[in-house]
Amino acid sequence: MTETTAAPQRPAAPPAAPAAGSGPLFRNAYALMLNTGVSAVLGVGFWLVAARYYSEENVGHGSAAIAAMKLIAGLTAITLTGALARFIPVAGRATGRLILRVYAGSALVVALAAGVFLATLGVWGPSYAFLGTPLLGLGFVASVVGWALLTLQDGVLTGLRAARWVPVGNTVFSAAKLGLLVLFATAIPVAGVFVSWAASIAVSVLPLGWLVLRRLVPRHVEATGARARPPGLRELGRFVAGDSTGSLFSLAVVYLVPVLVAAQVSAEDNAYFYITTTIGGTVNLLAVNMGSSLTVEGAHDPARLAAHTRAALGRMARIMLPVCVVLFVGAPWILGLFGAGYAEAATPLLRWFAVGAALRVVMEVHYGVLRARSRTGELAWLQGLLCVLVLGLTLVLLPRLGLVGAGIAEISSLAVIVAIAGARLWRVLRGAGDTGGGAKGDAVPEEEGGRERTEAAMGAEVTAVRESGGGPAGGTEPRPAGAREPGAIAAPGPDLVADTAADSVADSAADPASAQHAAPDDAPPARRARLTVRSAILWALLLLALALYWVPAARLGERDLDRMGGLGLVSVLPAPMLVGAGLLVLVFSGLLWMRRQQRLLLTVTLLATVVSLHALPAVIEAAPRFPTAWQHLGFLDYLDRTGNAVPDLDARWSWPGFFAAAAFLARACGVSDLTEVIRWWPTVLQLALLAPMALLLKSVRATWRGKWTALFVFALSGWVGQDYFSPQGFTYLLYLLFVALLLAWFRAPRVLWADRRPGEAEVLPSGRGARGVLVLVLLALFAACVSAHQLTPFVLLGVVTFLVLLGRCELRGLPLFGGVLVVLWLGWFAEPYWSGHFGELFGGLGGVGGNVSSSVSGRIEGGSSSHQLVLYARIALAGAVLALGAWGWWRRREARYRERVLPVLALVPFLGFGMQSYGGEMALRVFLFALPGAAVLAGLAFFPYSGASAREREREHASLAPVAVLCAGLVLLGGFFVARWGNETFERTRPGEVAAMDWVYAHDSPTARLLWLSDDPVAHVTPALPWGARDMEKVSYVPIAAPVDPVLVDGLVRALREAGPNSYLIVGRSQSLSLRYDAGYPATWERRLRATLDARPEVGAVFRDADATLYSLTDPPAGSPPRADPGPRGPRVTWTPWSVTGALAGALALLVLATREVARAATRPTVRRQRLLRASFWFTLPLVAVVVAACVERFVTLA
Repeated sequence: MTETTAAPQRPAAPPAAPAAGSGPLFRNAYALMLNTGVSAVLGVGFWLVAARYYSEENVGHGSAAIAAMKLIAGLTAITLTGALARFIPVAGRATGRLILRVYAGSALVVALAAGVFLATLGVWGPSYAFLGTPLLGLGFVASVVGWALLTLQDGVLTGLRAARWVPVGNTVFSAAKLGLLVLFATAIPVAGVFVSWAASIAVSVLPLGWLVLRRLVPRHVEATGARARPPGLRELGRFVAGDSTGSLFSLAVVYLVPVLVAAQVSAEDNAYFYITTTIGGTVNLLAVNMGSSLTVEGAHDPARLAAHTRAALGRMARIMLPVCVVLFVGAPWILGLFGAGYAEAATPLLRWFAVGAALRVVMEVHYGVLRARSRTGELAWLQGLLCVLVLGLTLVLLPRLGLVGAGIAEISSLAVIVAIAGARLWRVLRGAGDTGGGAKGDAVPEEEGGRERTEAAMGAEVTAVRESGGGPAGGTEPRPAGAREPGAIAAPGPDLVADTAADSVADSAADPASAQHAAPDDAPPARRARLTVRSAILWALLLLALALYWVPAARLGERDLDRMGGLGLVSVLPAPMLVGAGLLVLVFSGLLWMRRQQRLLLTVTLLATVVSLHALPAVIEAAPRFPTAWQHLGFLDYLDRTGNAVPDLDARWSWPGFFAAAAFLARACGVSDLTEVIRWWPTVLQLALLAPMALLLKSVRATWRGKWTALFVFALSGWVGQDYFSPQGFTYLLYLLFVALLLAWFRAPRVLWADRRPGEAEVLPSGRGARGVLVLVLLALFAACVSAHQLTPFVLLGVVTFLVLLGRCELRGLPLFGGVLVVLWLGWFAEPYWSGHFGELFGGLGGVGGNVSSSVSGRIEGGSSSHQLVLYARIALAGAVLALGAWGWWRRREARYRERVLPVLALVPFLGFGMQSYGGEMALRVFLFALPGAAVLAGLAFFPYSGASAREREREHASLAPVAVLCAGLVLLGGFFVARWGNETFERTRPGEVAAMDWVYAHDSPTARLLWLSDDPVAHVTPALPWGARDMEKVSYVPIAAPVDPVLVDGLVRALREAGPNSYLIVGRSQSLSLRYDAGYPATWERRLRATLDARPEVGAVFRDADATLYSLTDPPAGSPPRADPGPRGPRVTWTPWSVTGALAGALALLVLATREVARAATRPTVRRQRLLRASFWFTLPLVAVVVAACVERFVTLA
């Protein structure tokens, strides 16, 4: 199909402030925060590796030397950074000279100071003794100079408004020092920590120094020459005198305290303190970063300083408060990564530092204001007062309270300074309302010159257009599709202005309706008060809902859970919990009534709903749930012990990507017990799924109400139960992320407003380099899915193929790349999976009716009535969501919107019914993959318009859709409890069953056989037990028929004897309840069976618990158990001439196809490029044909 982009001509709109995050204040600050985050992650990795590879004493020596290096380098580096940020914006042609003079003077001063330090080394304590050798002494001096330049370089880049290079340089530095740390662990164990840090400085300083002087400075001079005002010597000297004095005080607070601690405590305690203060200091840098960016923008535009200050405070409150809460609550686990000693000794200290990080926001923003106003005298006395208080209280409290005394000293001192700074800032903020064009909330004011359009957070324009005619307001100028590069982003036109990237879930700045209907600043006070009261009421209802839900939940214990009936958890939940859950839906629907989008409250409500629904078992149950999650721990255990995948043990070993990645991360973090990981994995995964869903919604043209409703429906429909620790849950996240990235940046932008408006929004802006990187990410995500799961790659391939066929994907070679990758993996690496039983695995192809019946009606047959109710509830909920999706598609059609992408996402997964039954679970998997598209369409069923016109916005605001959302939400919520937790009676893991399995693992040498009871040993082969968590190659799990009459146990005794020596029969509570509810066994069956077995003289209990009993023969068979034989390690490929040829052709085809797609996205469109793309396509086709032929030959000869 051939479509064009309409390029509108429109009159200029009145100037308006850009949304939050659109100005250089936040761009610089975010770049610096990204640098902080990257440095934190790699820094934690550095000290984590140091703690693993070096002794605590050597870590203490290295950390002491690094602290001294930073202290000395900071004599000029930190003291001059503020001056660079303040005066580089106005230095003009003198910028280069200013930078070079600061560099030279700083290097000379710190080199002399380092020499003095080395000359007095004996005064500073034993931690620094290893620096006494000439070689290390010279290296120390060089490292001090390098660190000073590295620190100054960050200030230079910030002043040049090029802070995006700061994280790049520090990432290179951090990665280099991490690699050298491991390299030096055996070569120089005493000094390796310090030497690896010092030697890596040059890797960042030299290339970025060249970039600054040869590229960025000339560009800055050209951009600011017209308004440059180079500082005079007197002005510069006065600023530096005050700022340097204050910075020296600040330097003493940051670096002298660790030096004093190192001199007074043991090397081990110093290691605890230094690691903790490094973590706290990293978080503090977030506030420092915003202060630095505020100084730069205040220097560029002093008239908007008050508005910038208000914006900085608002944004930092949203960032720092959650970070500090996580740091406070998670202190023991964070420090536990470094070792048990760190967590035990330093957890209280880190919690004090978390409180201090929140207080620092006010202080650092005030410091930024003072520097921007060149009021460095006031800055100096504030920092001096802080230094005196911190050092004085530390000297007093450290000997008496230990390490925690240093934390109390810092918080007490900060409280005094923040009280002073807060009062001063209040006077500054009162001026924000008087600044022309000032921003509201945390919105950044416009840059100089003003703008002629209102920009939302994503940069999309929000402009009212005609509803009649379906086209944009004003004239349009058609533009040929070939006139610009596919995917290249121009300024969006009015046909795209309703693109609710502007109202998107994650980043929208306001309701599109607010552009015309929101209350202005001069609105009557009563109206503003009403809005505030409504928000306050909803906040109160949200808190009440959480209290009603979680307070009774915290009181539930094992006895309460033992009373669960056939409906699972819902049968024992107190009534207040259900009321609280309903109130969550009420709060959400109430927020949809608001004219303005309450992003914070909507986000908190959504997250609270997800956590409340999915974290309940993790909180109230003693052991992590779901048997298969325990089995997957066994995969990691085997990989950790052997490093091999063994396809003969389990079919999942033919797709080991997930297990290999998880085992690697667990080992890298030093985590050996993953039971808490599988406990919280479902909750974390459900929260993580919201991020790609929010990104996916950026590609949908809808109002903020429709998008938030879609997210809410998605959250309430997450009852499928595939979010446990498994390859399916992990690859589902990758699938959703892949689709979201593809639609956000690579959806074909050629749309034409005709009778129907496009349902897709304009693609997000990106440069060619960024698009090339995104293509590589997409290819990596596809490869990760292919290596980790059997089903996900086929769904992903189907979605991409249909998007390309419908002209909604620019990466037209992606289906071919994915198809070759899937064929190679299935035909070669997964050979053990299909070799020898090809017909069983692929016999279901095309059998749609049989696959549907086995997945739906086949799962309902038999069992108790309550269990059947759970299964019917799942079918009804799935049908309801899909019906809402169909209704949403119809309503969009009636509103004259054309939807193509969302139906593809919702319908393509149904092709899975034509593949196989997937063990009777295909219906669940189909709904799982159809849910993202169906949930978005369901949200559009309630709010089908995009807000492209005032009439649409008024119609949406006046509708009763929020009431409909409330009703639908209550239905979906109630159904969730039944569908998700209805089987919890037997899916719950009991502590006694875990203990029984631990007993088996302790007695499984050389091998053991564990017999468990099943109603159908052929079809039902997964026990309701925490099975397989360890020694998967030693323990064989053998299902045997459970006697309907529990008195007839001769078959069980016979099966025990036939199993051979070291064989056991387990009678577990969960499996017995599964037989009761899923197969219709009597309620007294388990008790009678145990009594019968206890009465038989041939068997005896070797382990007994209320939850599980293990039986073995009293006279076991003679002989010894066989040795474990897991089979050959994988990947196991039978190589034939055709196999070798096909593999080589496939590898070459993948390389060409990947290069082709990267080139398509990252290079400029030219005739030569089009010819190369076409030629590479025709070159690839014979290779693909060879791969397919070789795969067919393998199936024919090896199946």
